[in-house]
Amino acid sequence: MKLVRRSALALVLFTSLAGIAPAWAAEEPPLVTALLKSWENQLKVKPTYQALTTESDGSIVIDGLTATVPTPGDPAAKMSFAVGKIKLSGVTDKANGLYEVAAV
Repeated sequence: MKLVRRSALALVLFTSLAGIAPAWAAEEPPLVTALLKSWENQLKVKPTYQALTTESDGSIVIDGLTATVPTPGDPAAKMSFAVGKIKLSGVTDKANGLYEVAAV
């Protein structure tokens, strides 16, 4: 009976942790959040990306960054901005929402 309880407890624990792990992986570094918010403020649309990775040296790689905005004067027409891949290296937080990026 104890083995069944332990197995059930382990199953519940592991399935709970499996649901939490994607939330950790989806968390954006503060610089990326600030960059996306800047695009959103300027373009009045929320940009998206396909993948976000942080490399072992601390560099941040954003794949498939895009935003689609209506063109001025013709709301039916759309204009897209796309950045295939961007790598931000040597990121330093300067406080108050300011960041220094050594290389792009």
